[in-house]
Amino acid sequence: MDKKYLAQIIATDNEGLQMISACTAGAKVKVADIKYLASNKVFLLSIERTKIETDQEDKKINSICRFDCVDKVKSKNIDQKNDDLALNLIAIDYLKNLDMHTVEEHESNLLAKMIERLKLLEGVRLIGTAKEKIAVQSFIIQDIHSHDIGTILDHQGIAIRTGHHCAMPAMEFFGLSGTARASLSVYNNEEDIDRFISGLAKVMEIFS
Repeated sequence: MDKKYLAQIIATDNEGLQMISACTAGAKVKVADIKYLASNKVFLLSIERTKIETDQEDKKINSICRFDCVDKVKSKNIDQKNDDLALNLIAIDYLKNLDMHTVEEHESNLLAKMIERLKLLEGVRLIGTAKEKIAVQSFIIQDIHSHDIGTILDHQGIAIRTGHHCAMPAMEFFGLSGTARASLSVYNNEEDIDRFISGLAKVMEIFS
């Protein structure tokens, strides 16, 4: 990469959007903190962001973000003379070009398909079955802790949320130690659901 420039990475495809949304939402990065490994086309960013897991708006944490798919994202050349220049990493440009009704329909269709597939798995209990809901589904599997579910899925390259989801009083009310929670968005498709269900089958096979 030319030393005179650095890249502000803006998502132009689903994979780029997923990385930026998950890792750098609302983050800032300094020019001097960007490392580019030309041999394997990887950007490593040390970013400062608000810790969204708490309500402390002034709480800042540092995270390391790795971008592997440089060829699939749009790089904007920026003058690098000022090493303290702070850049915003954003995904909103991608979303602006989408019709939100189409996005909602896409997510709703995927959620319906995922729920239908989950109901076919023995030992799976859905938690939260409101008719009108966003594309998120919590569930438990009989005799398997949610953290075990998440760990085994993670080893298969499938990311979900597990635990009490910052809602411990609600979990205690329903007599649950926690749940597994799968989320769907604009970047997901039916193939992702297939992989997720196959991953759960592997979880149950291990604990059978």
